[in-house]
Amino acid sequence: MKRTIFALFLFFGILNVIIQSCTNLPVPLEQNGSFISKSFKIDAVKDSYQRTMSLGLIQTFNDKRERTLKRQVMWENAYSISTPDGEKLVVPFTLENEIFVNGGSKNRDSYGSITRLLVSNEGGNYKFETATYLADYHLDSTKVSNEWSGQIIVENALGDFVDAFYVDNGKITGYAVKNSQNSRTNILVCYEIEYWSCAYVPLIGYYAPCQYMYSEFNHCYSSTPSATGSSGGYLTVIGKSGTSGSGGAPSPWVDRFSEISKMSVFSASARVAVNEILDNLMGKCLGKSLFVGLVSRETRIEWKIDPAGTTPGAYNPVNKTIKFQTESQISPNTLEEELFHAYQDKYYSGGTTQYLSTGSQNIEFESKLFRDIMGLIASGGGMSSFTVGEQYNNQYMSWLLDITDGATKVPATYSVVASQYFFWLDKFVQSNPLYNQPGMTTISTFTPGALFDLIDKSSCSKKP
Repeated sequence: MKRTIFALFLFFGILNVIIQSCTNLPVPLEQNGSFISKSFKIDAVKDSYQRTMSLGLIQTFNDKRERTLKRQVMWENAYSISTPDGEKLVVPFTLENEIFVNGGSKNRDSYGSITRLLVSNEGGNYKFETATYLADYHLDSTKVSNEWSGQIIVENALGDFVDAFYVDNGKITGYAVKNSQNSRTNILVCYEIEYWSCAYVPLIGYYAPCQYMYSEFNHCYSSTPSATGSSGGYLTVIGKSGTSGSGGAPSPWVDRFSEISKMSVFSASARVAVNEILDNLMGKCLGKSLFVGLVSRETRIEWKIDPAGTTPGAYNPVNKTIKFQTESQISPNTLEEELFHAYQDKYYSGGTTQYLSTGSQNIEFESKLFRDIMGLIASGGGMSSFTVGEQYNNQYMSWLLDITDGATKVPATYSVVASQYFFWLDKFVQSNPLYNQPGMTTISTFTPGALFDLIDKSSCSKKP
């Protein structure tokens, strides 16, 4: 819904650089036709997986198992790795409805970001397991190293428990045994694993009200593991961490995309592009508030590339879809504005489909003002040259600088912008024919509630 040509700010690094600084996982091998390695013919693996999953189509009453069986497996990102127990195929996936996991240290992570589908080739028969990596955090700073610490929980593809290990600084210090919830012994340390449906944004520490879903049996780990025990190669899968004692992500993905996405047919490179922008969005006070707001309101977006589109990007409130004309047009300016449209759709009672004609100008100008304010305070200078038309750009910039205290603060309430808000909305309509069509009218009582909701919940400095 826009043409945005303006320099807002510099975005630092690219996702792969960030990833490689956090983990030593091997770079995924390029799939050569249907083969990914001598051990794995990807087409045969996919067929075998489908046959395996067809055995697990049972009613499980929307608990953890049912949700974790509904995987969108990213076969195009599969790669092979050598382990002490032979070669394994490592495959990332997302869930149709994401859930969140509390481990023994009570750090909460999205299941899709900490679990991988692992495939073994046993004499021509493919064996499927999932390994969930729950990082632990050392309280004793003298024990911190660069090795991973935490729990590795292994299940078969249908969600049945197989094995589990407790790892301290890269060494197995406990093997799990099934144990009753109230059992107490001197040689076992027990952890209950909880699954929650809630809005949690990784690395922020933001928790919306959470609904308890499901609890695993206590995983109890022997404090004197057998010296001959094997990790099944799972330690090799996760690799080491460059982060002191906290463990690293078991995947070459920053999992923010899956936090706000439905199961979409979206290429790996497009997901990487969106993830990179979302990662940078977290460094802006308004951007962080936007992303947290989307997650806390359980926003789920479809993503598409549509060469027939008439604008670089657009949000459709009818089918909750963000479309880009091409992958190259997945830009920060475009994505940030479309995500704000998705937030408006969640914020306003009844959604924004009611404003496709009457009120569409209000909706669109609010998104432009959000984008321009964020551009100013994030970089100290930058706005769209198309918001109000070239002839008014200098005046519009002066107004923006006034309501942001010289690009240092955000307006705290609507009263800061009220005197000229509808003046500039009118200039926006006049200079943008797309929003000046017959039948389109402005609602004079429609003030930018979504914008100020995000501002109120942000950590930005505010101009009273």
